[in-house]
Amino acid sequence: GLLGPNDCLVILDDDGNFTSQLTVQQSGLSGKPITIIGETGGSANIAVAGGSARCIFINGHDRISIYNIAVSGATIGNIEGNGVTDYITISGVTSTGGAASLWLDEGVGCVVTNNNVTQGSSFGLVLFTDVTGALVDGNTFTGIPGQTQVYGLYFRYADNLTYTNNTVNNWSLNAASNAVVYFSEVDGLTVYGNTYSGCDAVTHYYLT
Repeated sequence: GLLGPNDCLVILDDDGNFTSQLTVQQSGLSGKPITIIGETGGSANIAVAGGSARCIFINGHDRISIYNIAVSGATIGNIEGNGVTDYITISGVTSTGGAASLWLDEGVGCVVTNNNVTQGSSFGLVLFTDVTGALVDGNTFTGIPGQTQVYGLYFRYADNLTYTNNTVNNWSLNAASNAVVYFSEVDGLTVYGNTYSGCDAVTHYYLT
């Protein structure tokens, strides 16, 4: 049957890759999220071809927690236009090669912590369109030397955002008008403790 509130899906490590998209079909409840987690002590990997594909598609649902998995060539989250996603947690994820590795669109109270992202084709992290009260803390975003990107992290209409203690390495931009970290129309922004190494000169860009 479908995963429901308080259910937990454990992705096992069998030394191979899971190559299909996981699509969340319903929401969790307060105190009873739906949890997707990698096997303890393993390194379960979801690999979806195409770069812009979604490996875990939240599909406009709420109270979903994703922990301790590896993904390659794909996006975790909710691509723009696919509904509100409240109280989403993404933590302990290792992501390589997705067009936008972590993407949340429309929602409140989302948490993105302690993830390790190596650049894809466009972005490292996107919080886009009416994401309120998000915490982005303790993540590492690493570019590939010799490759350029649109942005590293892109926050638009992300009010009451806390962006703290993140590390961004080797992020190169494909145009002077872009930025490693881009804030657009963000009210109530808290920023501290972030470090940048080997990035292009334009680190933060604010547009209000």
